[in-house]
Amino acid sequence: MDGTLASIEASGDDARPLEAGEVVCPSATPTLCSGVCVDLTAPSNCGSCGHACTAEAGTPVCAQPPDGAAASCVSGCPPSTPSLCAGTCVDTTSDVNNCGMCSNPCSTSVANATATCVAGACTIKCNSSYTSCNGACVDLASDANHCGGCTTVCSGGLCGTTLSADMSARPQNWTFNGVAVWDSTGPSARLTQANTEQVSGTAVYNHAIVTDAFDASFQFRIGANGGGAFDGMGFMIETNGPTALGSNAGGLGMEGLTGFGVELDIYNNGQCGDSNSDHVGVDRLNDCGNGLLTSLFASPALTGTVNLDDAQWHTATVDLAAGAISVTVDAHAVATGVALTGFVSGTSYYYGFAGAIGGGGGSLGAQTEVKGVTVTFPSPRCL
Repeated sequence: MDGTLASIEASGDDARPLEAGEVVCPSATPTLCSGVCVDLTAPSNCGSCGHACTAEAGTPVCAQPPDGAAASCVSGCPPSTPSLCAGTCVDTTSDVNNCGMCSNPCSTSVANATATCVAGACTIKCNSSYTSCNGACVDLASDANHCGGCTTVCSGGLCGTTLSADMSARPQNWTFNGVAVWDSTGPSARLTQANTEQVSGTAVYNHAIVTDAFDASFQFRIGANGGGAFDGMGFMIETNGPTALGSNAGGLGMEGLTGFGVELDIYNNGQCGDSNSDHVGVDRLNDCGNGLLTSLFASPALTGTVNLDDAQWHTATVDLAAGAISVTVDAHAVATGVALTGFVSGTSYYYGFAGAIGGGGGSLGAQTEVKGVTVTFPSPRCL
């Protein structure tokens, strides 16, 4: 460059020589860089001559700080993802691979969890159907150490909403008492055997279950292999334990215990609610007199609708809601909304079945059996 006006014409039409070799740049491009008047807030010469802002993502931007310091390159990323990391616009407050800063990935070894970035810090989020409990992600519907809540531990190791025993094989966690056995010929839980007398038997699930409401269903058979029409069987919830066994005859294997039951009665005792020999009753299990259950409800005779002791399999449902019991047999409603006097929601009960035969002096009674047992609760609990 020789300092003449002609030799520096690249400085623009607005450039004017003061004297030989000198140029004054205009206010819009006030800095001379390699013979060219430039704006040091432009991306091609940002803050200094030759310092160009790259265009790896978005639009390259050169910004002048408010304090008047030299301009510098800034990201041209949009406001929703304002940070440029390895050529990609990201939001470092939520980006799991650039959490808080570029190249800071989040990871986790916690089972059933996904690493996340929240407010620029790595954390975890439990996967669908799992709940965070003390840093772990657990299934409250089945985890025996966090059953229905983070602090509930099931001593029996079982958590869920359904108790079931189809009786196709000897059921685990059930205790057979008195004359009750698992019978492979049913297959069933046989509570009493045909043509015996003065006996009772129970099959009881080993663990007490917190009870507020339930829907139970099961199949029962009374009268297989002969025997007289006495006495019957029942479904029960009791607090005495897995070895509970009530009195025989009209006590149906339940009388004398503490709790409630649904009787399937084929003998008319003529007292304590018994008025016919083919009925369903809802009872307290304490003695009402003469070894009989305390009746809360007894149905009319079901003959013509259901013959309880016809040696055929029947299906029963027992539902507890708001402290009241409803019962069906073969889809026929036989008891509806019978209040369980003295029932306290939240009490732990043992669930089971009982059967009994009275007789004597050569009078031999009926076989009683149950299978296909399912009890469903409205929320997870220890089973």
